[in-house]
Amino acid sequence: AGQRHPFVVAWQHYIDVPGLKSAASFNCPRLMAKRFCPACARVDSLRATGNPVDYDLAGEVRANKRVYASVINRAAPERGPVVWGFGKQIHERLIALAQNPDWGDYTDPGPDGYDIAVLRTGLDKKTKYDLQGARTCTPLSNDAAEASEWLNMSRDLGQFTLVPSDEEIARMLPGWSSGPPAAATRGAQAGPPGGRRRRAADDVVDADDFDEVT
Repeated sequence: AGQRHPFVVAWQHYIDVPGLKSAASFNCPRLMAKRFCPACARVDSLRATGNPVDYDLAGEVRANKRVYASVINRAAPERGPVVWGFGKQIHERLIALAQNPDWGDYTDPGPDGYDIAVLRTGLDKKTKYDLQGARTCTPLSNDAAEASEWLNMSRDLGQFTLVPSDEEIARMLPGWSSGPPAAATRGAQAGPPGGRRRRAADDVVDADDFDEVT
């Protein structure tokens, strides 16, 4: 709140790997550090086959935009600032709202800021999000001391843009090559399309977990 850039943006792979209890989730070395990425190499190989099934599987492996912001959940303000993780839909709508001259700066912690409600419809891959700004402006908190405390408590969002080493990725994707791959075998080492639902990290609130933020 009140900062010039309220978001950090990451490009994240989320891959179901057979035999592992949880999906492998990591920031993309190719898109974020200009390094070789075994997941992106698998995407390239699958798309190159021309097979529609392979192309769909590539969509399950490719990196997706993941955005993080520090927010106050009005339904649970006692928690103080929490990290909110969301995707492309919400990010685009937040940017559009910020660029709309009819609205002010929702990141302002003072009286000119305003709350934003997240409206959700649909389920799973058909989920759609929209945002609605509050009609009246409200400060971050009516208690100036609490507002100051919340601002000081805000997490450093830079940690969510860290890219793992090649060794760390190799441990997350056992059996995946750490170098340029041979031709991919359809579906090898990747989970089935439409597998486990993407789950936010334990210290991140997902867009599905609450409906109103500021």
